[in-house]
Amino acid sequence: MTQELPEVVPHRHSLTTRALRLATLRIGLVSLGAGAISYYVNSTLIEKDVTGQLLLSAEQTLQRESLPFQEIKDLQRNFLEEFKQTLAFPGMRAKLIEDFEQIFYRHDDGSYTQRPGLFEGEPLADGRRFARMSATYAPDTPPSDDTRARFALSYLLSYKYGSSSHGRLFNFYGVVPEKGFPIYQDADIAKVFSYSGPDALALETYEFYARGFGTPGNDTLFTRMYWDFSNNAWMTTIATPDVADASGRHQILASVDVLLDQLMTRTAKPAMQGAYSSLFIADDEGTLIYHPDVMEQVKSTAGKASIRSLDMTRSLPLLDVTSALMPGHAQVVQTRDEIVAMGRIPDTPWVLAVHYPRALMTPAIVGNLMIVVALGLLTLLVEILILRSILQKQVAIPLFRLIAATRQFGAGKERLCLEQLPTQSVDEVGELARAFGNMVERVQGTHDHLEHEVRDRVREARHLEAIAEERKRAEKLLLESEQRYRDIFDHSLDPLFLLEVTDEGLRFIEVNPAFESAVGVGRTELIGKTIEQTLAPQALATAMAKYQRCVDSDAPLDEEEEFELPAGLRTFHTTLIPIRDAFGRVQRVVCIARDITERKHEERVLHSYRESTREEERKRIAREIHDELGQQLTALRMGVSLLRLQFGSDQPLLVERVQVLMGRIDAIIQVVRNVATSLRPAALDMGLIPALEWLVSEFSHNAGVACSLRACSDRLELDDERVTAIFRLIQESLTNVARHAQASCVEIHLQRSADHVFIEVRDDGKGFDPKQLSKRTLGMLGMRERGSMLGGTVSVDSAPGQGVRVQVAIPFRTDLELPRAR
Repeated sequence: MTQELPEVVPHRHSLTTRALRLATLRIGLVSLGAGAISYYVNSTLIEKDVTGQLLLSAEQTLQRESLPFQEIKDLQRNFLEEFKQTLAFPGMRAKLIEDFEQIFYRHDDGSYTQRPGLFEGEPLADGRRFARMSATYAPDTPPSDDTRARFALSYLLSYKYGSSSHGRLFNFYGVVPEKGFPIYQDADIAKVFSYSGPDALALETYEFYARGFGTPGNDTLFTRMYWDFSNNAWMTTIATPDVADASGRHQILASVDVLLDQLMTRTAKPAMQGAYSSLFIADDEGTLIYHPDVMEQVKSTAGKASIRSLDMTRSLPLLDVTSALMPGHAQVVQTRDEIVAMGRIPDTPWVLAVHYPRALMTPAIVGNLMIVVALGLLTLLVEILILRSILQKQVAIPLFRLIAATRQFGAGKERLCLEQLPTQSVDEVGELARAFGNMVERVQGTHDHLEHEVRDRVREARHLEAIAEERKRAEKLLLESEQRYRDIFDHSLDPLFLLEVTDEGLRFIEVNPAFESAVGVGRTELIGKTIEQTLAPQALATAMAKYQRCVDSDAPLDEEEEFELPAGLRTFHTTLIPIRDAFGRVQRVVCIARDITERKHEERVLHSYRESTREEERKRIAREIHDELGQQLTALRMGVSLLRLQFGSDQPLLVERVQVLMGRIDAIIQVVRNVATSLRPAALDMGLIPALEWLVSEFSHNAGVACSLRACSDRLELDDERVTAIFRLIQESLTNVARHAQASCVEIHLQRSADHVFIEVRDDGKGFDPKQLSKRTLGMLGMRERGSMLGGTVSVDSAPGQGVRVQVAIPFRTDLELPRAR
């Protein structure tokens, strides 16, 4: 990566510094001359621009549609039109006279006074309210019906048109004269000016309205300004007379009070920043009607102030052009302190003026001058930067790069040194840089070779270190895995052992303590020995076949088996799991042997209990059938027999019916005897040998097969459970012969030894394949289970075409503690 070069800073004696000084001086002189010229030009242009903008602002204001004068005229016209139309409507006069009677209170002497409370807005009987008006009629001048109707209508329409207020710009009033005297007056008019009493203001008000009622035509009248305390503002009144009578005098005056400050806000809105507008009213004699700058002075003269009489020297030049102004057009007037664009508002005596102080133009002129100076300084700065860039690029930077390269080489950074050499230069600096670069390349070649050798050695060392670390981690994981395996193997409650498949056979390589405890053989006696060296000869063949089947099938194998061990005869549920090596060959066999001896013992005890209970229940049911049902059937037969003896001689037909009935009863008795006998033969109560003799006789009679019994002459002392079990085993064997053997002869042999009873049942039937025993019948399995329950054995020997031989060995006693059914 290329190292960033340090900034080039020429010192004060360098050629770069001297060139920069000369350029600065030259550009500075040029900037001073340009500033002087621009000052004069800019001041002239700014004054011209301000004049044009003021004139445009005034023209736009005078032509603005938002001026309210047309709105005032429209309201006055609507007021007068509605007044005339309503007054001419038939029947309206009587209603208006009634309204007048509500507005005024008539005294007993015939005089009228406005009802108290109307001024505050108290409603009339029908809920209507009226504007702020008051009037009083003396008894000698009672108003006529026409005057009362017009006065009431004026009240109503004044309330209608004056209640909206239109943004508080004006309030509307209607005035109706009576005998030349106006009936309108402001309730607070006496409080307008502190120096004048109400008579003086009333007189002026009278003159204004007298002029409106007495002047023919519809000219709009404007009053001077006055202070209204209710609105707390300067106001003027604009009135329009109308509805002339036969003598030409006006009968109504539409009067509007205008808030001058709000009118100023809506009218005068200068477009220039820093300019301000003023709206003043002056007549042709110079009487000031309104001026926002001198309101306090006008107030002290009750509004009758001349512009020349006030301290308004700034506005004196404006008076000379007031009378010459054309309505709707603006004219520019220049004074010492400001520039003013002014024009007369059409149809009014009002003059609009837009002022712009000259003091505001000075910052603009100075600002333009500062812009010129700034441009000059910027030009100076740009030239200095350009000159500095040229000197830096062609002289300073190559030298600094060469110096930096020599320092990098001295620090042993040859690659950075070559990157910073100014070899692109064509002057002497470039020649020196290229020669220096050749030397650096030769040194760098040797340095790179040595670095390459070192990196190879470091890489090999790191690789060996990584291998060592990986081996340590693998050994640690293997040790942890071995420890987990050892913990599980050693602490398992089930016997576990591991066999290795070798050419000599299956060899023990590991056993756990549970296995040692179960088989009664120590670990040291088993490790390294084969299966042939540890198992008994009678169990060796079966065990070897089982292990070989697991190895050949390469699949887990589950079996239950019994082993005669030093610890005694034990039953195990054995699971064999083959383990393959990397080549897929079975290398080891994991054996899990769960000792289920106790469970099998408990199962035999439970099964024995169930069989004993079942036999007891059969005995009870057989006894109940024999004793109860047999007795009832016998009694029934005797009753039927008596019926035959008693009525047979007289009714021969009844004898036949009774005889059939007795035959059926005898059949039922035989069925009951057969059921009782099948549940438990009564011969068992006389002992095993009598019971077997009865069984042989019944079998020969029912099956039609010759059957013989040979029993030992010694008396057999057996408990009832064993007698019943032996009887059932022989009975099941005979049943199988009758069903499947197709035999012609059956022999039963019964012998005894010191501690066992041996039974053998042999037939000459067609025989069967013992391997298919479990698929042929469940009877044999039941026989084996019954013999096992008593601690004995049941074996079946047969071949196709050679008959069947069943051998049973029952001990006189067993270790099973069998519960008895109750």
